[in-house]
Amino acid sequence: MLNDLRGVRVLVVDDNSTNREILSHLLGAWGMRTDNAVDGVEALRLLNAGRQSGDPYTIALLDGVMPGMSGPDLALAIRNESQLRDTKLMLLTSVTFRGDQYQKARQAGVTVHLHKPVRKAQLQKYLRKLLKDVDSGRPSVRRNSLAVLQRLRFPDARVLLVEDNLVNQEVASTMLTQAGCKVDIAGNGQEAIDRLGQHAYDVVLMDCQMP
Repeated sequence: MLNDLRGVRVLVVDDNSTNREILSHLLGAWGMRTDNAVDGVEALRLLNAGRQSGDPYTIALLDGVMPGMSGPDLALAIRNESQLRDTKLMLLTSVTFRGDQYQKARQAGVTVHLHKPVRKAQLQKYLRKLLKDVDSGRPSVRRNSLAVLQRLRFPDARVLLVEDNLVNQEVASTMLTQAGCKVDIAGNGQEAIDRLGQHAYDVVLMDCQMP
């Protein structure tokens, strides 16, 4: 039931240590990979570091009211950085935004705004909604999973990648090569069978949906 959340990287941004601990524990229990930031400055640093490492944060949970940079201010700052604007944002707050803060949240494209205390089922529901939005706007290769592979090293492992989508082939092949693998590509099932008859592979990665 929670497979769609496992491995997803999430940044929790909250100046309250208790809130950070509770959210991190809950998200971790669902198999999500979490890091914490105490304010907007640290959040932007971690988000940029994640992007540069090839393992970006898919979702950021932002406390609405923080000293210095509020949740809407941070959301707008994230949207204004080209490398971070794909990050899905969720605001968690005990107040109702009005006026300038409300406009900033709208301008930043925040689609999920939950009031504290957040119920577990409600949080899980909207995390899934954000992930569905992510998957509908990118190739079918799960980049969170590939990012994990990219951080690992498999020196000289021979991998057969079975995938009919050219974009997915390029993304997966590049990341696997960076992980130290030797990659062959098959564009369909018959081609994969032919290659398996010709070579011994350590791993076969297959797309579940091919013509």
